[in-house]
Amino acid sequence: FVEIDVCDNGKGMEPAMVDAILAGEAVVTERGKRTGIINCKKRLKAFYGDRAKILLKSKLNQGTQVTIMIPKGDYNESVDC
Repeated sequence: FVEIDVCDNGKGMEPAMVDAILAGEAVVTERGKRTGIINCKKRLKAFYGDRAKILLKSKLNQGTQVTIMIPKGDYNESVDC
């Protein structure tokens, strides 16, 4: 696997929001609909099926870490982005 970690030390997320994002549910905040991670999950699923993973950890007032795990050299070439 190739592992990509993206971290910040921002305001973090409520556990319910993390759960909703990981479940693929659209999240709406005062800033609008939040779809970035959900779109990434859909794109990874199209390319790698269930072999790719997105992990999400977040703590209020401490930040968020997103980990993307992609199998090396194994993707669906027929998917056009």
